[in-house]
Amino acid sequence: MRAKMITDAKKKRDDDKAKEQQDARDQVMKLQTDLEKEKLGKIAKKNNERAAAQKVIEDNRVEKAKRVADEASNKRKDAEEIEHYL
Repeated sequence: MRAKMITDAKKKRDDDKAKEQQDARDQVMKLQTDLEKEKLGKIAKKNNERAAAQKVIEDNRVEKAKRVADEASNKRKDAEEIEHYL
């Protein structure tokens, strides 16, 4: 009877230890998963910010090109009007 109690206690201790180890492994895996998700989220956010900045740069370049073309067109029209009056 005493031997059975000792073996049962050892088995319970071993089971508890195995459960603690499994819980620790599960927690580590969860933390690794969370870190990987956070890393991927930061990468995605950085890429989105870069894309937005690139779009602003491109929009500004197009706007400047239009403005320069309009100014050149206005100068040409002014020059033609001046020649026409002369």
